[in-house]
Amino acid sequence: MLRNISPTAFEQTTLNLPESFENERDNEVASGDGAEVHLSYDDFSGPPPQTSRKQPITKPDHPLNNDDWSTELKRLSDGQLELKSEIQMLNKEVASLKDCVVASFADAFKAIKSLSKKQREKTACEVMHNVGVPLIYFFW
Repeated sequence: MLRNISPTAFEQTTLNLPESFENERDNEVASGDGAEVHLSYDDFSGPPPQTSRKQPITKPDHPLNNDDWSTELKRLSDGQLELKSEIQMLNKEVASLKDCVVASFADAFKAIKSLSKKQREKTACEVMHNVGVPLIYFFW
């Protein structure tokens, strides 16, 4: 993928860059003024140079006065309080949902247990009736 890496107008004015780098490079190549680069294996014997990891300090375009800071702080504080109240409301709703799910599962398991018990009794009665053994002896 090709990308345009030419400097912006702002970069050209602040860094005193020529209008067209390509034209200047073409002129150097045509006139033979460009320095030749000769690489040797010694160039790659050491580690590459490390770049600084410090972030450049950027100044805001317009300095904020105390009124702007206090207004911004108030806005952030109000937003924080609103978020806290919404989180508390969501926590209550989640707890309510959890209680509802637990109760629903408890009811479902009671129904399953009851149906299972009825099915076992029905099956036991059918077995005893077919075998001819009284039902009383089966449960002892």
